[in-house]
Amino acid sequence: MKTLFAFVLCVCLTSTRAVSNDTDSIPPLRKITIVASNNHLLGERYKTLMLPPDCNVQYFKQMRDIVRKDIDVSRLAEFDAMKALTKWVSTLWNHDGRYVPPMSVSAIDMLANVKRGMRYNCEGYARVLFDALSAHGYVARMVFLRKKDSEYAGIGAAHVAVSAWSNEHRKWIYLDPQFGGYLMKSGVPQSFMEMAHGVAQRDTCEFVVMSGGNEQFRSFVPTFDGFVSSLMKIGDSFRFVSMPIDSMATQYLSFQGMPADGTVFTNNPNHLYMQVNEVSLTFYSKSKVNFDSIMAKYQIDDANEYLRYMPLFALGPKFDVRLDNNMPWFSHYEYAVNDQAWTRVKGAMLPFVVQPGRNDLRVRAVNARGVPGPVTSMLLSYE
Repeated sequence: MKTLFAFVLCVCLTSTRAVSNDTDSIPPLRKITIVASNNHLLGERYKTLMLPPDCNVQYFKQMRDIVRKDIDVSRLAEFDAMKALTKWVSTLWNHDGRYVPPMSVSAIDMLANVKRGMRYNCEGYARVLFDALSAHGYVARMVFLRKKDSEYAGIGAAHVAVSAWSNEHRKWIYLDPQFGGYLMKSGVPQSFMEMAHGVAQRDTCEFVVMSGGNEQFRSFVPTFDGFVSSLMKIGDSFRFVSMPIDSMATQYLSFQGMPADGTVFTNNPNHLYMQVNEVSLTFYSKSKVNFDSIMAKYQIDDANEYLRYMPLFALGPKFDVRLDNNMPWFSHYEYAVNDQAWTRVKGAMLPFVVQPGRNDLRVRAVNARGVPGPVTSMLLSYE
């Protein structure tokens, strides 16, 4: 950088040097340009998610075995697998709003209790679906929905469901295991907040129940018009991060007359709907030349001469590409160029040579269950 500053200063001066005549030896300038890219700096909000540290522990292996006795989602596409798991959970017992599963009771414990005749409320369904999704490598969280008047309302002022991250659609989607339902718009799965805002704007959203009628699901879910919340890790403690659905909802200290301890509020959608499982690329050139020696050899001291000799020091095609991710349960990176198959990257540094023409570089992260995240793509031209 100091050299460049020195050059900028010297081009303002008058030079009496003899201009070199060996321009015939200068190759044509070849430029590397980024034609299209979705590469960007990754956020750190995924670290606030309440996720198990490992999706391959014995507990989740046992959960996969339990699921496999009824359905096999291992060969299904992402959203199809999520829908199948949601439908499966909805069929396990008949809803009973009187029974909230204690925190000491795991999802597997609940399934055993159900076989003995126990029934649970919406939170029970949500906890079983959360563990089933985690066991199969899908990032999810439980979401708690509240009505505006829930501070001193009677029973039924809240509902618990699941929000799952879709790698395919690069967004969070709403799954309701009590009803075996989900939300769609124009063929794209929706989050709860997208549905709620659409209802407020008289927009249409399809309420899909995979078994039975849709009318109860359609009439029930939009009534939760106050807040959407999720338990998240903030600093060294866990809090309920709660976001109003619209500007008319006021912050609260109670729920159905009881304390709503540990709640913090946000108006920023990214605090609940952060991006996850993505990859960021940082390029470091390996095609470096001695800029100072070229400047001295050709006595370059004005802008025209700088452009004339640029091919001698212009950016070359060899790079090391540093890879970073925000993927829970990260295992490794994979990359592909143009129509090539995906190849595993050794470590977090990708050696990459830009070839003449167009180069479609694609990179993704893969988690410990073999689930690939969204693709970061960069289309580069070398002409």
